[in-house]
This record gives sequence, structure tokens and C-alpha cells, in this order.
Amino acid sequence: MEPLTREWVDKADADAVAFEHLFGLGDPRLADVIAFHAQQCAEKYLKAVLQQSRQSVPRNHDLSVLLDLAVASASGRETWRADLDFLADFAVGVRYPGLSTDWDTAAEAVARARRFRAAARQALGLGNPPSTGPEASR
Repeated sequence: MEPLTREWVDKADADAVAFEHLFGLGDPRLADVIAFHAQQCAEKYLKAVLQQSRQSVPRNHDLSVLLDLAVASASGRETWRADLDFLADFAVGVRYPGLSTDWDTAAEAVARARRFRAAARQALGLGNPPSTGPEASR
């Protein structure tokens, strides 16, 4: 694996640890933050896929644009679109007043981020995602 790809994976996994930990707290006040980290995890895994395929990784946070670049490099990645489209809204909007998400939506973001993370790791030849629960840091 390319060193920069590994860095993207490590950053994505840090976001996975964040959303899993926060989700595990069960506090609905954290829904926006959970959804944000779910989106960030997906974005960084998508950038890892681009990096590994030796494509330029743009400083862009639009999951649709990033996916279009990834799809151009390999077949089968179009199947990721539904999950990434769902997560796309959590990159910016939920960080500002006026747009919030609820607990059920945050739970859906977690489920979709988990699914995409597993698919991206498979595409990168990494196998199953490592544990992100509290025991992972011990």
C-alpha cells in the first residue's frame, strides 16, 4: 500500500473511532457530530481509494465528485453512490446553526458509513475493518 494511502486510511479510521464512540454514548445531542464524522470517514476512505489508484486527490469535500473520479478508475464502485449521497449532506451543513439532524438520521449515517468503510477497505485489499470500540484503544 502506498504510504499516502495508509495516511488516508488512518485518518478515516480515526473518524470511525469518533463516530462509533459518540454513537455508543446514546446522547441525541451528539447527532450532528456523529453524522459529520460518518461523512468524514467516508470522504477519507474515498480519497484513499483515489490515492491508491494513483489519481490526484483533490482538496474537495463533495462525495459525488470524488466518487465520479473513483468510478472512472474501476468498475463496481458505482454501487457506493447511494450511501455516499446520503452522507454528503453532513460535510458542512450540520456544523452551522439552522440545519440539524436527529438521532435516527445519525444512526442511518453510522450504518451507511460502516457499510462504505467495509467496501472501501475491501477495494483497498485491507479486509475487515478493525474494531473501533473502547477495547480498540487498550
